[in-house]
Amino acid sequence: MKYVYQYDVAAILVNMAMLLIFFLRNKFVTRSNIIFRLVIVCNLLAAVTDLVSIFTVSYPENYPLWLNYLMCLSYLFLYNEMSVLYFMYIDSKGKIGKFAKFAKILSTVTTVFFAVTIFLSPVTHWVAYFNENLEYTHGPVFMSFQIIPYIFFALEIFIFIKARKNFNSYQILASTLVVLGMALAVLVSILRPEILIGQLVMAIIMFYVYITYENPTYYSFADTQCLNYKALNEYLNRTKYLEKKFSALVFKIDNYAHMRSYLNDYNLELAVAKVADIVYRRYGAKAYNIANDRFVIVCDETMMDFVKEDLKDLLEIPLFTASFRFKVSLSFKKINVHLKDVPDMMSVLLRTEEDISEDNYDEVVDKIINSIIRKERILNAVRNAIKANAFEVFYQPIINLSTGKYESAEALIRLKDPEIGFINPEEMIVLAEKNGLINEVGNQVFAKVCKFIHDGLPGGIKYIEVNLSPMQCLSPEMSLRFMQIMKENDVNPSQINLEITETAETIGSDVVKNNINELNEKGVEFSIDDYGSGFASAEYLIKFPISIVKIDKTILWQAMKDEVAMTVFVHTIKLLKDLKKHIVVEGAEDEKMVGLLKENECDFCQGYYYSKPLPPKEFMEFLSKNA
Repeated sequence: MKYVYQYDVAAILVNMAMLLIFFLRNKFVTRSNIIFRLVIVCNLLAAVTDLVSIFTVSYPENYPLWLNYLMCLSYLFLYNEMSVLYFMYIDSKGKIGKFAKFAKILSTVTTVFFAVTIFLSPVTHWVAYFNENLEYTHGPVFMSFQIIPYIFFALEIFIFIKARKNFNSYQILASTLVVLGMALAVLVSILRPEILIGQLVMAIIMFYVYITYENPTYYSFADTQCLNYKALNEYLNRTKYLEKKFSALVFKIDNYAHMRSYLNDYNLELAVAKVADIVYRRYGAKAYNIANDRFVIVCDETMMDFVKEDLKDLLEIPLFTASFRFKVSLSFKKINVHLKDVPDMMSVLLRTEEDISEDNYDEVVDKIINSIIRKERILNAVRNAIKANAFEVFYQPIINLSTGKYESAEALIRLKDPEIGFINPEEMIVLAEKNGLINEVGNQVFAKVCKFIHDGLPGGIKYIEVNLSPMQCLSPEMSLRFMQIMKENDVNPSQINLEITETAETIGSDVVKNNINELNEKGVEFSIDDYGSGFASAEYLIKFPISIVKIDKTILWQAMKDEVAMTVFVHTIKLLKDLKKHIVVEGAEDEKMVGLLKENECDFCQGYYYSKPLPPKEFMEFLSKNA
């Protein structure tokens, strides 16, 4: 038979290229990429032995029988072992704890079965052998080798279903192609045995698997080679498994928030990438960027002080990108613990603000873990409240300082959980925003306010102010949903005033602008909340149809203590008056503060001097007494 050997040559070249790329680009070693490396090597050796066996089988009289057996049987073993190794690889990616032991036993037993049956074939004739005419012949066990790979494919499908969250659509496609590729190779080998296409098909598919599964950018931060939190998590798991002690220096960019206030998102990313690149160039695979402002350098305890001073020399000088110069300030924390004692080291590294050693790690870790547990409990409480529509809305009256009448009120969310008790609204809102729950929370609160208005807005109250989260403003459906809720409750849009908190995320967003304009056209008024506490105040006044400006309570409180702050406060009031904006000042707590507001002709005021936030019934009673 005349074999078409060129496919094997191409397979060898593709596999060698892939190995070269793999060794050059993969700086981080994991169990899965070690197995993947074995898959490539196995495919490469299968192609080499297949290529050599073409000549030894075609001209058996020219080669020793032992060489014929060595090449043919080695190829059979390597080709079939590919399915075992790939199964082990998928298992390492799936990370199904209870399945791991079974997978390991099955892989070991199958590999032993392949080795024993194949390499004993010269004596037993079980799988393949040369007959008396030196013809290459298949034995009775050979057909089982066609079935075993499909058993592994079935188990891989089980892993995908069981651990589907660990795989993306491209990875599932890659594994589907492996199955189809091997099926194609088997079919071709049956119909056209002279066309040796199997190894080339597998090499091409493995290249796609490499791109989808082993892309080194998965373990790198941004556009640098500095390892990221995924890489560190893999390292921690491996270190924990080996029961080693974990020693590291954690450092944080202290002025990250300040940098964020004067750099746009693109330049901020460039700045952090510059820091990451410098750290990687110095410390290589020991350096990890686990958050935008936080880095971990794995080093021995005796080296921590040296590394700390070295990093200061490297980073506490002006740094340059192509278009701007910046400077970072750093703070450092030391970690030196056994990982088996810390349930969630990644959470500790992201939250720790102090050194952790054998002497104090119990106290520090307990504090961090308790914080994590509390956040989870709050999130569960929020989810349960969403299901049960259990949020309460309190109302804090707002007084017109010129007439002495209460003309509006601010709606404020409240949640009391049976286990946690009263949950701080600010803490709850931040967690709801980070976990994608804020739109559901906001919609329920807005619906409760609209129902309250529908049931009979107290006399003299012209509108209710409702706080909007920046994440709500960024939702394209917000305006339509709010208009629908107002319509369902027969609420006039003029009875609603929506408070926007000034943030960098919302100021430049077309979605935010569209939401505000659509609602404003229907009659909803808008106000800026916490004016003076952010950095985009002037832009808000220019870009958005703002009718009311709410001055943050900290501005008022500081003005009562400091002459410079008083000057800023007075000039802020004058600026807003010149812009024809209505002014609400928050946080009035005594008569002296109220006197200052009246003296500077502020329009409205709210604070504990008049009333704390009240539940609906008490709010109605308060207004009746103070009509």
